[in-house]
Amino acid sequence: MKSILHLTPQWLIFVFVLSFSGDVRIYLHNLLFDSILTSCIFMNGIDKKVQIDYPCNWQYKIIGTELDKIKAVIREVLPEGNYQAAESMKSSHGKYVSLNLTTQVADEEERHRIYRLIKNHADVEMVM
Repeated sequence: MKSILHLTPQWLIFVFVLSFSGDVRIYLHNLLFDSILTSCIFMNGIDKKVQIDYPCNWQYKIIGTELDKIKAVIREVLPEGNYQAAESMKSSHGKYVSLNLTTQVADEEERHRIYRLIKNHADVEMVM
């Protein structure tokens, strides 16, 4: 078994490669919540499409110019309130702010629908 560790500002990503079968399993560890939020991404072989086991928690990073407007977008897109939102970072000059949104998605269609609704909102600069 081979393990690769990659550090990003908010996530530790552990990748375990099972050499006898070629499977890859990715665990995302969120440093803000100090817990594993997502362990639902699997890849069978390096050249194949990623398989995501639903339902699972999914995180979106939303970037805009005003935190209150980003929060309003989230309430508009997810009115039932089934999410966690955590302030992330500000740009060096304070023009942009980011927020991490974590919510459970039932399937790929819902995951893409939420992404599109956030991305196409006028108060959002970027979503990842």
